[in-house]
Amino acid sequence: RKKRINDAQGGQGAQTGAQTGAQGAQTGAQTGQGEPGGGQPLGITGENRGASSVRSVPPAPASGCPAQLANNALGPGTVHNREIRINETWTLEGSPHSLPDGAHINENVTVTIAPCAVVLVGHSNNFYVDDGGAVVAVGVAQHPIRIGSDKADPQPGDWNDIYFTERARRSSRVAYVTIEHGGADTPAGRKSCLHNEMAGLDLQHVLFRACRAFGAFIGETGTFSDTSTDVTVREGIVGGEDSSGSIAFRHPDAVRTLPTGAYTGNEVSEILVEADSSRPVRTTVTWRIPGVRFRLIDDGELRIEGPASPTLTIAPGTTVAFGSSANLTVGWDAEGALVADGGNEAGR
Repeated sequence: RKKRINDAQGGQGAQTGAQTGAQGAQTGAQTGQGEPGGGQPLGITGENRGASSVRSVPPAPASGCPAQLANNALGPGTVHNREIRINETWTLEGSPHSLPDGAHINENVTVTIAPCAVVLVGHSNNFYVDDGGAVVAVGVAQHPIRIGSDKADPQPGDWNDIYFTERARRSSRVAYVTIEHGGADTPAGRKSCLHNEMAGLDLQHVLFRACRAFGAFIGETGTFSDTSTDVTVREGIVGGEDSSGSIAFRHPDAVRTLPTGAYTGNEVSEILVEADSSRPVRTTVTWRIPGVRFRLIDDGELRIEGPASPTLTIAPGTTVAFGSSANLTVGWDAEGALVADGGNEAGR
């Protein structure tokens, strides 16, 4: 398993303790008080177990809902160092929360992103959630969260991705969040706005917008949670890549966890499956209709087999396209079954 932590470690002068901005807006590490709506406006709250990530504080607190504003309409906000070593809450008052060198959420650290907050990631950097780390970014319909590029005129591929490692904490949750303009060059996986290696990542009402290549890449060990729902991918671009689409899965077994949602409206709208003989479908699963086609990669082999004699059911109305020289094999080294019954002409 490869970890991707950018080399940039800038901003060694991380401020410690409580930071006080103009008009009483505090943006340093606080001791578990002052959550949004609970008193004075705070830029960051958290358990003070060491240096906060704050590099500089805004001259005045933000107001309204910054997540609903374009980048060029935002104030100066809070600038953070890359290393996040204490629990922090990033609030709307401290928005935008700028990460010029990206972010590395360390073990046993949780970053909570409050409704209406904005997080802007620097060019070609990532937002890395390490083993034991967690992100809780939960907005509401009228007060969403936005995570994207720090450029005034953002474009697809400005920054890398949000990356959840295999052992990131399953308390992580992302709801009513827009993640946009990711997909820069990456040494592992496919270019996307989100790379997930964690089993059971919970995404609800999440929009991936204007990403390069893919909205999300679900890696070797990653899956969506059973409660994930209403995921949308739109305005994605190919960006010179040999493969692109809405969502990409490295392991065919994880395709069953694809949430309901809307996956159209991209330059290429499809669900890519990296089928390979070393990664067979080993559990009984159903591939539901996602509104776009599934496509097996070129030279890929989708195998259905295993000690539990798995069955892959392809729901009526679903399209599975085969890349060049791709194939499907049922029961080569062990028992397996395929059910592909359209039922009638309309369901084929």
